[in-house]
Amino acid sequence: MKVSALNAHNRHVLSDFPRLLSDELSTFPDYKHVITVTDEAMPSAKKLRPAPLSRRKATEKEVALMDKVGIWEKVDKSQWVHPLVTVNKPNGEVRITTDLSPLNRYVTPDRFPLPNSKDLFLELRGATVFSKLDLRKAFFHIVLAPESRSLTKTLTHQGLRQYCRLPMGLKDFASVCRRLVSQTLAGCPGTIAYIDDILVFGPSQADHDRHLREALQRLESKDFRLQISKCEFCVSRINFLGHIISADGITPDPENVQPLLDAPTLKTLKQVQSFLGMVNYYHDFIKNLSTTAEPLRRLTRKGVKFQWSTKCSPTFERLKIDIAGELMFGRKIRLPYQIPHLTARLQSAPPHHASGTQSDNYLRCRGPYKVGNKVLKGRSPWSKPLSVIAVFGNWTYRLSGQVWNAHKLRRSIDPSVDWIYESAPSQKSRRPTRHNRGVPLIRYRQ
Repeated sequence: MKVSALNAHNRHVLSDFPRLLSDELSTFPDYKHVITVTDEAMPSAKKLRPAPLSRRKATEKEVALMDKVGIWEKVDKSQWVHPLVTVNKPNGEVRITTDLSPLNRYVTPDRFPLPNSKDLFLELRGATVFSKLDLRKAFFHIVLAPESRSLTKTLTHQGLRQYCRLPMGLKDFASVCRRLVSQTLAGCPGTIAYIDDILVFGPSQADHDRHLREALQRLESKDFRLQISKCEFCVSRINFLGHIISADGITPDPENVQPLLDAPTLKTLKQVQSFLGMVNYYHDFIKNLSTTAEPLRRLTRKGVKFQWSTKCSPTFERLKIDIAGELMFGRKIRLPYQIPHLTARLQSAPPHHASGTQSDNYLRCRGPYKVGNKVLKGRSPWSKPLSVIAVFGNWTYRLSGQVWNAHKLRRSIDPSVDWIYESAPSQKSRRPTRHNRGVPLIRYRQ
């Protein structure tokens, strides 16, 4: 997408922030990243990893471009030498990265945890207009401190290079980028960010435009650049973090789900782990996932010999059917994301493999929402209490401070969980006391 392809309104908004559209490599002001390594760090030198012949010309072009703009610089020798890695982009270009795994073993990471996508989606209550901003080479926006550059020396077929900017492949590059972007947009209304992907939203066009202008102003103040071809402006339906988001709710992205539907029969442990990982990313959309997937999960447990049993094939196909059903029937997690107090009823899940909870307030929004799953070892008299623990553990951020009707809560679950709403549970039983600590900041109406 070019700026000229945008409508007049969006062109007018972007015209007020020309630096965001500049092709020049930018620099995050007043910050240089220092790579901290442990005292046990031992320099490592790896041999050249030649680029495939089909990518050779594109690789040479990208290396020359990175030399020109100052992403890295030529050097003669080094104790640390890392191999070059090339990856094809969807647009036919080549992405150059470096295999820094020997260095990463000794790096003390700059910890800034990535947010949970479900927590980010909570901010979207009432949103009807969306824009997505993609930062162009955000990690190269961050200058690498001179004393750290020798650790990143990379061997190409055109000689040695060392990075002057934060390289992809470094253990903490995502955390550093996430931290700086979050600090830049802190307090910006109607804006959420996941590393270098930013979503701006609002309940109306006017609110959205106000939020968008503030976000663009913040980004320009830190000299970021936009990849305009990956940005979207003022739409009612948008793809963000593998989900399709609209005013109606959220559905899985069909492009991400299709590889699951096309997956052949799983033959190795790694294939099972990969499949379950992809399925689990969309676990909010699949009812009773932990129960359904139990035969496959059993294969991944320590000490269990991998053997594709007669129970595994039906489970594999059932999971694919469940995921396909979400796309065929358009089942959504509906907005707004909130649990009205005094209306939610907690129900314990069946025993055996899974203990979970559901909140029927989503029935009013055409579909129950699975809140929690917990795999248990066999039957347990604590299945129902643990269901309550699961819902409060998963929804603490949503439920804290709301008022719950303790009588209805007890009646809808089981009298055996009276301790869950008592202000001072009996000291005779340490387990209820311990569990009660897992549901803080919840107020109950007797």
